Order: sequence, then structure tokens, then C-alpha cells
Amino acid sequence: MNTSSLAVKTTTYENIQIKDGYDLPVYGIAEGTFYTLHVPAMACICLSFICAISVILYSFYRQNYSKFFDWSKSERFVVYMALCDALFNVSHFSDHLHIVVTKSFPTPKGLCAFYGFMLAEFITAQNLMVNIVAINVFVLIYFRKQMFFGRWDYRLLVYIFGVPAIGCIIAGALDQFGPNGAFCTFDAIKGENYIHILHNGTASINLSYKYRKSEKASDNSSHKSGSGGTGSTPIQSISHPTRASHAIQNSEV
Repeated sequence: MNTSSLAVKTTTYENIQIKDGYDLPVYGIAEGTFYTLHVPAMACICLSFICAISVILYSFYRQNYSKFFDWSKSERFVVYMALCDALFNVSHFSDHLHIVVTKSFPTPKGLCAFYGFMLAEFITAQNLMVNIVAINVFVLIYFRKQMFFGRWDYRLLVYIFGVPAIGCIIAGALDQFGPNGAFCTFDAIKGENYIHILHNGTASINLSYKYRKSEKASDNSSHKSGSGGTGSTPIQSISHPTRASHAIQNSEV
């Protein structure tokens, strides 16, 4: 009896034509884990938001905010990271709160797409900001050079906010945003391919950039080694750690 009823339910479910994420059930309601998912998530988001705002306020409290772009690069990086985190928290908290209150996906579809757009924009901006920090440290330590981001850091800001915005606009135009079963981001049905394209494309750009840097460093090392006769440059860098440490300390991260 139980087996036959289970077969009927399975057949009925399989006959449903799923067009987008709205045809999926809200995750956790049938299993009884709805609040177990959303309440801890909202609590963590609130704590993260408080920390991000505290970092921003303290940074501007201890320094002259009108001379923000005269701060050291590392101090500005901290503010940018906290800003990305705060904006991500606001967008994601709104999404979770809407679903908790209504126990359904946000409607109309444009609202869920807006939540997904903001979520993808700021989480990608945060990832790109982390990537820039890592590249900046690599260039500073390995090449002893400073990365210049232009007046008012416009190159950095265009990269971390503009590039995700272009990708999200394209995704929105292709109707890729929607429910993923738990919250609004890329649609669980229609947005699956775009997620793979976005992740693989970002990874390819980062890997190609690092590969070019490593290849350039290898060429420079080979050139110095050939001109020095026996590769004296690496030995000198090892035998003078104090000089290297002073150079890093005097440089702006």
C-alpha cells in the first residue's frame, strides 16, 4: 500500500513541467527545517553587518574622512572590503526576511530578480576585492612595485563594481535570476548554465593573469641568472633578508 502510494506521488511529481525556480517547493517547509535554515542565516548576516559597519565607522573616526584617498592603500582596502560586506548583508538579509515572513518566494518575479541581482553584484565585488588585495601583495613582495589604481581609485572601483554590474545586467536581460529553492539568486532551473559560465570565466581570468605574472617573473629571473653567470640574484636575496624586510616595511601595502 505504501509502495504504490509512493509510486503515484513520484509519477505525479515527475509529470509536473518545471519551467523555473518558482515551480520548486520552498526549501525546508516540507522537511520542517525552514526556520533552521533562515534564522541562523539572518543572525549571522546581522553579526557580519555590525562588524562591517563598526570597521567603517572606526576607520573614519580615527582618520580625517575628507582625506580618504590620502590614506594608505591598506587602510582604503579595509574600508572597501567592509563596504562590500555591508552591502551584501543588506541585500541578503532583505531576501531572507521576505521569505520568512511570507513563507514563499518573493513576488512579483522582478522583486526576486532584484534581490538576486544585488546579491550577485556585491558578493562578486567582494570576491574581486579579495583578489585585488592578493595580487597587490604579490606584486609588492615579488616585484617590489606599487599598483596604481588611478585618481580616487577609479580603476579599482570600476573593476570591483563595474565588472559584476555588467555581468549581472546581462544575466538579468537573459532572465537568469530567480529562486534557487532557499533564496533569490541565479534561478535553480534557468540560471544553472550562467553560474558555470560566471565561475569558470572568473577563474580563467584570474589564472591567466597569475600565469602571465609568473611567466614574466621567470623570464626576468632567467635573464638575470644568465647575465650574472651562476644565478647570483636568488643567493643575494636569501643572504640579505634584512634588506628585503626593510624594503617591505617601508613600502605601502
